[in-house]
Parts: sequence; structure tokens; C-alpha cells
Amino acid sequence: SAYTGSILFVSHDLQEIYRMCQQITILEQGTQVEIGSKTAVFEQPRTKAGAKITGCANITGCNLMLKNQIQVNDWGCVLDIGQAVSNKITSVGIRANHLRFCDQQDLPNSFGYQIKSIKEMPDKIILLLKITEQQIVWLKVEIDRQYWQNYSEQLPPYVQLPTEKLLLLA
Repeated sequence: SAYTGSILFVSHDLQEIYRMCQQITILEQGTQVEIGSKTAVFEQPRTKAGAKITGCANITGCNLMLKNQIQVNDWGCVLDIGQAVSNKITSVGIRANHLRFCDQQDLPNSFGYQIKSIKEMPDKIILLLKITEQQIVWLKVEIDRQYWQNYSEQLPPYVQLPTEKLLLLA
């Protein structure tokens, strides 16, 4: 007969967790900070701890400005978040593979950039970018190796932090 009860599975291996678990609980210093389906927790974590443990490389503090904008001091910019949010939001994140290069500066959250470093990996290229002179924390960007081979000589002049990909974190 098959066991139908709950199982507590503890791991720091993201692939293993995603493959084996349907529900995920994230603990920070012994306190539960996030619980939900694996899809919800990985795609839209609600906390800084949730974003970190699910692999988000770009996370920093922010301040709400208007109902749909945040000031991100470490990145030296104001971001359009496209919606009114709770005043409990203290941080913003974006996954390294969610930043997009583009040809238009008039797209929301698009900035010119400067490349600090390029690291080649077997399946991807990792770039560190600076998007403003006031920025003190570099943004990590991961791009597909094929994209890099096609555009490395002439990357589009802007990088976008798509509104729908921003993680608004408590």
C-alpha cells in the first residue's frame, strides 16, 4: 500500500526540491517566512529569503515612491512596478535571466548600460552591468550562449528590467 501522509524533506538543492516537492516551506532563522506551491514560490516569491533561496541573483532594498514606482538606491534608479503594492515591500529582485537587451529606451525600466565583466560558462554567458552613474551594486545578467554568439559584437544599446519580472519582496 502507498503511503499517503506528508513527508518533511530538507534540502538546499533547488533542482532536487523542484523535482520532488509539490509544496515548499522556506525557513529563515527557524521561522517560516514563505509557504506555497513549488510553482508559486519559485516564480513569485514574496520574501527576500524566498527570492534568495530560489536563486535570484539581483536583490536589493527599495522605497515606495508613488503607487506604482519604487526608488532603488543601490541600482541608482526609479522603477515602474506597474501596480499599486503594499507598503510592506522593502526589497526588489529580478532574476539574472529575466533582464532583456533591447533597442528602445522608451520601454518601461530601460536603461543604457556599461559592462563590467564577462564570464563564459558552458551553457550561458554571465555579465555584470551598471545602468546608472549612481549605481553601487552591479546587476548580474545571464544570457544564452547562442544569443551571445549572435550579438556579442553589437549588443542592443539598452537593458530592460521588465515590470512583470520584478519580484516585490517583504
